[in-house]
Amino acid sequence: MKAEPFFGEIDGKWQTEIQDNLGLPSAIWSSTTEQWLDGKELPLSFKSESGAVGRCPLRIGIVSTGLIVSGDEDGEIRHLINKKFAVVILDEAHKARADRSGKDGTRVGEKRLLAFMEKIAANAQSVLIGTATPIQLRAEEIHDLVAMLAKGANDVLGIEGSRGWASDACMGYLTGDMLWPVNPTDQWACSAILYRLQPKIQFTSGSQRRNLPTTR
Repeated sequence: MKAEPFFGEIDGKWQTEIQDNLGLPSAIWSSTTEQWLDGKELPLSFKSESGAVGRCPLRIGIVSTGLIVSGDEDGEIRHLINKKFAVVILDEAHKARADRSGKDGTRVGEKRLLAFMEKIAANAQSVLIGTATPIQLRAEEIHDLVAMLAKGANDVLGIEGSRGWASDACMGYLTGDMLWPVNPTDQWACSAILYRLQPKIQFTSGSQRRNLPTTR
């Protein structure tokens, strides 16, 4: 998904790169005509067909995040949220942000793109995010993206319900604003979350998986 308001030049570049570098065809969703289009902008589905966005005719579909930010939650967005995906890729991931308008910048909720991605991530086998600027205003925005990756993947931040300590406070340890805890139990907990937030690549053999920092 690319942060563009409509089917335009950026979406077309993604489609071209996928075809040229991987030899794979892909379809682009046009919010204007509400149909899937191929690389020559020829229709792959009927116009304004109900739920068509959730029935991509090809294995790879490109959807603008502008649809998520400005679209109708009871329309195309609903059909996407109800789908299960093998792989979801979000480019310009720093635009998926939490609402930190609370006192002292505390998190009070999610903005539309992050809320959407949290739901999509929970229904996806693998999620990849890409951004050259992971922080716009606050270091905690990195934690928001990692927490999004953790939806449906307990190996990222642990199981739901056991993350009370894995909050914005962990960023204080990363930035040096907070002193390392003295209690051994708290030390182990902090070590675990900081380890997961560190970029790491582990290559293994056989049926074991390869872990990358922005995948799960």
